[in-house]
Amino acid sequence: MAHAIVEGRKHLVRLTHDLTDNWAVEVYPEPVPGKVKTAEPFKPWPVPLVIKVKADTPEDALQCSLEHLKKLGKISDFHLEEHEKPKPPPPAPAKPAPAAVPAPKPPAA
Repeated sequence: MAHAIVEGRKHLVRLTHDLTDNWAVEVYPEPVPGKVKTAEPFKPWPVPLVIKVKADTPEDALQCSLEHLKKLGKISDFHLEEHEKPKPPPPAPAKPAPAAVPAPKPPAA
């Protein structure tokens, strides 16, 4: 599972799908194990960092948003598992060699 380091503490990362190709990446502290949320139990734990991005794949959204949060200084580092990383782009198709153009023929006399 992806995680980020904020002020020296490990925070969990959650990716949610909005409309079509919009994604929300949420960075939140790991809840204390066994702690029961008594106020508004039907809502998830509060999330201090949220960034919304438009991306083609969830992997692209996750990596792009975490890199951006790191550049902004909101997180100090992040870790993605291998299955969460974007796939490399396919190799560009090889261009065929240009056909040899025959030399122009001299005009007939």
